[in-house]
Amino acid sequence: MTNYPALISRNEQNMIQKMELTLKTNGIPPYYFHLGGYAEECVCLERRNNGWEVYVGERGSHFDTTGYDELLLACIEVFDRLADSDSQFQKMLREYRYSLRRESARGKSAESHISAP
Repeated sequence: MTNYPALISRNEQNMIQKMELTLKTNGIPPYYFHLGGYAEECVCLERRNNGWEVYVGERGSHFDTTGYDELLLACIEVFDRLADSDSQFQKMLREYRYSLRRESARGKSAESHISAP
């Protein structure tokens, strides 16, 4: 699991851990993504200022960068970039939404209203 410093909240850490688990359980190899900054030849998720960036790391640079104000939208972008098909994307999104709702139902901090963009 990615270990974030105190730069992000516990809720954000929880969301990222659930995203990582969703990716792995759907057969996305861990060397295809990096959740916490730059990595070579990966889809990367990184905290920037007051938002989040999703990009492809290659040759020391960021390519195909998209910025988001909300972590949830950045997570959806990571799923979209790594899915082999629309059906795999939809499956990962359903599982991720379920895991966040389940967490919320147990009374822990999580996104309570999740909808795909």
